[in-house]
Formats: sequence, C-alpha cells, structure tokens
Amino acid sequence: HMKHMRKVGGIGCLGLGSDFDGISCELEMENAGQLGKLAREMERAGFTEGEMEAVFSGNARRVFREGLEYENSRFPVRAAYGPAAIF
Repeated sequence: HMKHMRKVGGIGCLGLGSDFDGISCELEMENAGQLGKLAREMERAGFTEGEMEAVFSGNARRVFREGLEYENSRFPVRAAYGPAAIF
C-alpha cells in the first residue's frame, strides 16, 4: 500500500501512527517497539533513507509545524503565549 501511495500522492502524504488498539485483525507488529520490522520491509521495497525518515517522523513534524504556523498567523496574541516553535 505504501508504494502505491508514494506513487500516487508522493512521499509527503505518508506518515505513521503507533495506535495499535482498536484493530481486530492479526498484525505482524504487536506494538510500536516493533516498527523496525516495517523499516526493514521498506528498505527491501526500495524506499530510500530520506523517504523512510519522512514517513517515520518528518512528514508528521511538517504537518504539525504548518498547522502551528497557520494558527499563529490567525491568532498572533495566542502565539505569544503558546509553544509555537516546538518543532
């Protein structure tokens, strides 16, 4: 699925969540501590180190940062009192 999403939407649209509760099917990973399995499979599938960094953390950080920047542009007074530069 990730290879198809990368092909259709680009690497910037992919990101991971480590929320394993609420899934009722059998999983190859029981918890976030086993994400190394996914990294190895992504390497085998031809994902570059930079693409893997984007998927595992970079894209999520970018989305949060852009959201904070947008929020700060709309409400500058609130930005002066909040953690606007956490990323």
